[in-house]
Amino acid sequence: MPLVCNLTLQLGFFLNEDNSLEENLRLKEELELDERNAHENVKLLLRKYERCRVVNISHLFFLFNELDARAQCVHALKRTVCSFFR
Repeated sequence: MPLVCNLTLQLGFFLNEDNSLEENLRLKEELELDERNAHENVKLLLRKYERCRVVNISHLFFLFNELDARAQCVHALKRTVCSFFR
């Protein structure tokens, strides 16, 4: 009887081990899939950030050039007015 009980326990252990191995492989695949998805999402967000950054920098350069042109016009007008009253 103890031999049969021992064999039953060993068989149960091996069946559990197989189930655990399958479960571990399934979980590993799920985690790797999640990591790939996260990696893709991060890449998409970085591309979106880069596009926004380039657009914002271009807009800032445009505003700077516009303000610089206005300042030069004001400066030229100021010189003209000052020279008129001399």
